[in-house]
Amino acid sequence: MSLNCLQAKQQIVKLSGHNELVADYANGDYTDAGVLYHMNAGGRFLDTHFEYRRDSAWIYSVLAAGSRLISFTGARYVEEVWLSKTGESRTRLPFIPPAEFRVKYPDLLADTAQGVPAYWTMDAVGLYPPQIAVTQSDLVTAGAVDYNHLTYGDWFLTDTILLDCPADGAYTLWIKAKYYNKELSADADVNFWTMNRPELYVDAAIASIERRLHRNSQGLQDIENPLIRDLRVFAGELFNQDTEILIDDVEGRM
Repeated sequence: MSLNCLQAKQQIVKLSGHNELVADYANGDYTDAGVLYHMNAGGRFLDTHFEYRRDSAWIYSVLAAGSRLISFTGARYVEEVWLSKTGESRTRLPFIPPAEFRVKYPDLLADTAQGVPAYWTMDAVGLYPPQIAVTQSDLVTAGAVDYNHLTYGDWFLTDTILLDCPADGAYTLWIKAKYYNKELSADADVNFWTMNRPELYVDAAIASIERRLHRNSQGLQDIENPLIRDLRVFAGELFNQDTEILIDDVEGRM
C-alpha cells in the first residue's frame, strides 16, 4: 500500500472529518485549503521522532580553485564532509567548531594562499534581525573591524561550509547531511512515508489537526501514543534489515 499526495488528502479529510481543509469536498475538489499544512507538519513530526538511514543524503559541489565556501539549503544538520579529486582517493575532512576555528585561523578570509583543504566548519553566523540589511560595505564605512567571519543578508536560510584554505585546484566536495522528507504539494507527489508507511503519515497529519485545530490534549495523546509505538516497531524492522545487510556484507568478505 502506498499513497500519493492526492490520495493522502482524501484519507486525511475523510478520517478527520475536516472537509473545510480542501476546496470542495462534496464535489471531489481536493485543491488545498489548509490540508497540506497539516500533512507537511505531520511529515516533519515523523522525521524528528524517527532516525533512519534514508533521511541522510549526499550533496555534491564542485569546488573551484580559489574557493573555500560552499552554501546549500534545507539540511537539518551536516554529518560528514569529504573531499575528492580526479585520480586521488576521497578524504574525510575533520570538523572544527566555529569558535575554535576562528581562534585557529584568525585571518582566514584575508588569507588567499591556496592549498589542499584539511578542515571544515559551519559558517552560519550573521547579524541580528535589526541589522539584517547591513552589508560588509556598510561596516567598512562605519569603521568596523573583524567582520570577515560574518554571513550577510538572510543568513539563517542558508547553510555554509567554510574550509581552512582556498582550494589549489578543482575538487568535488561531498556533504552528507540529515534532511526532512520531501514536502508534498502536487497531486502525484510522494515521499518516504507515503510510499513505505502511509498509515503513519495520515495519522501524523491528523495529529497535527488535533493539536492545532481542536487543542484537545487527550485526543492528541490518543493519536500520538499508538503512532509513536508504531514508529518504534518500524524502527526495529529497519534495524533488523540493516543488521542483516551488514552481516551478509561481512560474511561475503570472509
